[in-house]
Amino acid sequence: MPKTAACFSVLLLACGGAPLPGAATAGRSSSTEAESATDPEAPLIAAAYGYTCVLDGRDLRCVGAVPFDRDYEEEPVRAREVDADLLVATSDGYCVARTGESVVRCFGSMYPSESVYQQWVDACEHDGDCIERAHQKWVRDGMRLEVRGAIRGLAAYDSNVCALSSVELACWDLAEGDPTWARRRAVPSDAVELDAERGVYCLRRSNGEVLCGEDDQDSELGPLVAVENLPPVERIGVEGSFACGSTAQGSAYCWGLYFWIDDGVLLEEHAASRVPMFDEARALSAGSERVCVLDAAGTARCWGDNRYGSLAPRAPGQRASAPLRIPVQDVVRLAIGLQHVCAIDRRRQVHCWGRGDAEALGERRARRDYRPIEVPGVRADALELHETRSCARTASGRVCWGRDRGEDQLEFWRARPVEVPAGPVGFGRGCALEGASLRCGMRTVSVRAVAPASRCVVTEERAIACVTDGELVDVGGATGVVAIREHSYELVALTEGGELVVFGRSSGAYAVRERRTVGEGGVQLAIHSGLPCLRRRDGSVHCQPSHRDTTIRRVELPPVDSLVGGWSHVCALARGEVYCWGRGTDGQLGRESDGAQQPLRVEGVEGAVEIAAGERHTCARLADGRVMCWGDDADGQLGARPAWWLDGPVRMTELESGS
Repeated sequence: MPKTAACFSVLLLACGGAPLPGAATAGRSSSTEAESATDPEAPLIAAAYGYTCVLDGRDLRCVGAVPFDRDYEEEPVRAREVDADLLVATSDGYCVARTGESVVRCFGSMYPSESVYQQWVDACEHDGDCIERAHQKWVRDGMRLEVRGAIRGLAAYDSNVCALSSVELACWDLAEGDPTWARRRAVPSDAVELDAERGVYCLRRSNGEVLCGEDDQDSELGPLVAVENLPPVERIGVEGSFACGSTAQGSAYCWGLYFWIDDGVLLEEHAASRVPMFDEARALSAGSERVCVLDAAGTARCWGDNRYGSLAPRAPGQRASAPLRIPVQDVVRLAIGLQHVCAIDRRRQVHCWGRGDAEALGERRARRDYRPIEVPGVRADALELHETRSCARTASGRVCWGRDRGEDQLEFWRARPVEVPAGPVGFGRGCALEGASLRCGMRTVSVRAVAPASRCVVTEERAIACVTDGELVDVGGATGVVAIREHSYELVALTEGGELVVFGRSSGAYAVRERRTVGEGGVQLAIHSGLPCLRRRDGSVHCQPSHRDTTIRRVELPPVDSLVGGWSHVCALARGEVYCWGRGTDGQLGRESDGAQQPLRVEGVEGAVEIAAGERHTCARLADGRVMCWGDDADGQLGARPAWWLDGPVRMTELESGS
């Protein structure tokens, strides 16, 4: 489970050797006395969505979309001097503290409590300029969060920060109206390590016992419960719905609700199970349905969701249930992001693999070679990964590559040939389309047109028939049907009389919901974002521009031969060229774009003779037999997984002429 919108944790298991100095914990830092003593000079690095902070000695620097109060500062604070040795980052601000003290200081976009604001009002005698200056100072100096007892560790997730002291565990939600209000729970005086995740927190005692409790962000933290069947451990880590601990001998034990770790491991919520695959791990990194483990020999193994080739670079696929070895030798650091993974070897060389459309791997190139990329010119000793961005600490400072979504938009989505195995068109449950006939059980109808992504057809009699529960059922309400399209739970029909008939679907049955007159001459229909477009006999295209504007208006295009619609985009084939408009965040317009209201010509597609559209991707067949596709490939719909970074030609041989 993500700590923030795009950051994931690293569970540091001090097995078979000392913990990794300076190892990154995305979105949090659960530093402890033991870790600090191991390497007191190690810089701390923490990240939340869109920004990263590094604490090196007294120097605290944050870069990226750093949370701050935009009403009082034109630019986010990027550097400050602090007296701290603990650091965490949340979605609403970053916090620091010093081991042994009793105050956590947080910086960001938090609001002052009513009592603090009233102090400003009283001290300023209601002078607005004075109150504003007091607020500016409060933002610069940081909000103070009081803790009873001496602080021993910090942890963070989402907008929450928690502090473990010799007396209590205190947690604050920085997004609350009064972020200084704390949820508190008394803890054993020998609690020495803290880790927390959304909904759960765990403490390690000096005797190796582990206590965990629930955090529903209500009035108080849930009671502490000892983890059963767990021998004394020296390090713990909480990630998503599971947690792990490691013993002095290097044996790993886990508990929680994750069942996908391995087919042979079934975790219990409050009882530990041996997980041999984590034994002797120097680091364990877990993210959205992914786990990577680094052993003492410097070998990294990963398993889980592998659709972007982010876990097993030479074997991309949907899921790997058994550990797959990563072809990087002598790994000493490992970090896992949303859709890519990076590692540092003993030469301090950084290697990255997985999804790289935003250059998070250090470069973007056309390839079907999924081996790790050596990030050029980077030698590092610590890593931090964002959704589409990677950061490392080098001898000369901090360096990042890639970009955050919404920034530095590059038009690298291009139409490209890809390989997709051809498959039969089927209607399922005993129904199948054979040539121009749809057969369901004992009934067969002659088909004039098929609605993409639906189970409905236009019959030779220009009526509508749909497959429901394995039966072919006639749908009344429309005659002289020219074309049909299904979008969400609606079926839309265009008639030769110039009428749009909208059917609503409930329990598999269709009923007329709306009728509209759009004018005669329509021969083809497309629906995108619930808006209709139609092509007339003369090649003109007419669309409804928005949900507020229900008029049907002509779109400026050359004479159009074919029109198709996806979930939120529409494309037209005109004189061998393809034009697309609508939403474009997944590249379905042929380039990366938030969207376009007017048609954009797709570069690199000439001589097209046929087009087709999926929900968020588009394909065109060219006169020379090539098939070009562009857009989303999250589930391999372009046939070249992972196609996020593909810019060059990959042949779609199964659909070419003569195949």
